[in-house]
Amino acid sequence: KTNLFKTYIVAEAKDKIFFIDQHVAAEHVLYERFVNQMQAEGIPVQGLLLPVTLEATPQQLSALKIHGNIFKKLGFDLEEFGGNTILIRAIPSPLPTRVAAQTVTDLLDKLPEAPHTDVQLPEAIDNALITLACKSAVKAGDTLDTKEMMNLIKELSQAKLPFNCPHSRPI
Repeated sequence: KTNLFKTYIVAEAKDKIFFIDQHVAAEHVLYERFVNQMQAEGIPVQGLLLPVTLEATPQQLSALKIHGNIFKKLGFDLEEFGGNTILIRAIPSPLPTRVAAQTVTDLLDKLPEAPHTDVQLPEAIDNALITLACKSAVKAGDTLDTKEMMNLIKELSQAKLPFNCPHSRPI
C-alpha cells in the first residue's frame, strides 16, 4: 500500500491495481457505521472538558429548537446559552473537536425552520449522518500510515456499497 499525494491509497490485488480516494472511502465507511449505530445502540458520545461555543443566527436557533432531537440522536449535547450563543457540551466520538462548531453550523443550516413530517424525518437524519461522516473522515492531505490504510481498505471491503460515498462520488 502506498499513499499517493496524501490523497489516494494505491493497492494491488492479484492482477489488479486500485486507486482509492482516502477521504471518500473513509466517509463511506463512517456513514455505514453511523447508520448501524443509530439503528442499534446509538452513536458513541464524547463529552467535552471545555464546551465549544458557537454564535448562531436567529434561523439556526429556530432550527435547533425545532430539531434538537436530531442532534441528540447524532450524539451532540447542545445548549442555548443566551443571546445567540450555543454551547456544544458533547459531540459524536469520531468527530474531531476542531470541526465541532462548523459541523453543527452546517447541520443547522440544512434543517428547515419548520417541523419535519414523518416522511421528511428519515431523510433529514440521513442527510445529517452524511454530513457527520464527511466532517469526521480523513481528508485529502492527511498522512495515513500503512496500518491505517490497511484498516480502511479492510473496512471498505466489508461495506454494503463499497464503490461510492454517500454523496455518490466514486471511491
